[in-house]
Amino acid sequence: METIELPKLSWDARWAIVINAARKFDITVDHEMLVRIAAVSDGYPYYVHLITEKLLWRVYESPVESKEVSWDHYHLAIKDSIQSISAELKRPYELAINQRTSDLEEVLWATADSEWIHRYVKDMYSSYEHIAKSLEPKQILDYKKFSTRIRSLKNSSHGEILIPDEHKKGMYSYKEKMLRGYVRMQAEANGIELIGDKTETKPKQLAHATVKSSSGYHQPKIPDGVTFKRSRSNNHED
Repeated sequence: METIELPKLSWDARWAIVINAARKFDITVDHEMLVRIAAVSDGYPYYVHLITEKLLWRVYESPVESKEVSWDHYHLAIKDSIQSISAELKRPYELAINQRTSDLEEVLWATADSEWIHRYVKDMYSSYEHIAKSLEPKQILDYKKFSTRIRSLKNSSHGEILIPDEHKKGMYSYKEKMLRGYVRMQAEANGIELIGDKTETKPKQLAHATVKSSSGYHQPKIPDGVTFKRSRSNNHED
């Protein structure tokens, strides 16, 4: 059978999967939780369906009957989902973090902190700074050391996670694009909420978001009304 690469789901299509499934069981899901599931899934239906399934099981198995999904249910569902991911996706991640240096996991999370599929190292470092500061008192890598860690993620010994852009120096993308969703779930399970580079300030609404090809430079546009808790500035040169 031939495999084909499908476009990523729009944001409203991602949370529509969750809403429709929860509605069948007369369960409500908070809007902010829908946003988190949409972000963590990285646009892949596989991840959205998996998280939704684990979420519903957690509600069903809860000792206290509830018609509303709690954040405890959500965080447990994320961990359940990680356990259920195929070994093929887990292996590169585990190779990367099981190195002599103990800081590659945070570096790896930073590579997935964007709506953009292709990213410059300077933008990844901006993400890394926020992630590392939220994990204090852990020592923060300087830009030079961070760049070295990023380059190491090209190697087979580190899972061959990233590939450099052929035309733009300092720009990288994921070799296996679906792995980004797994990285985002791992960050989420560790209390790190990865976001996109774009933030909005308009009132919350289920706005339409167009689907862009996953072979392009960015994912489906984050819809108006979706807000995140932080923004970042990029002050580093390649």
